[in-house]
Amino acid sequence: MSGETYSIQKFAERLAELREEKNFTKRQLADEAGFAHTNISRWERGIREPGITAVVKLARYFDVSVSYLLGLED
Repeated sequence: MSGETYSIQKFAERLAELREEKNFTKRQLADEAGFAHTNISRWERGIREPGITAVVKLARYFDVSVSYLLGLED
């Protein structure tokens, strides 16, 4: 690991970018990935931090690494 630290804001940005690349609304992503749409909204606004299970599920859904999603790597 490069010594960088996790940032809720970086996670929020990455999640929004990945969702928008698929042209999904927050509700569509929630339905597709199996989350409540309020969770997607709160995560993207940086109001709530996702649990590790949610992070892994989202990383698998978007086919990215957990480290990328958390902003630990580019």
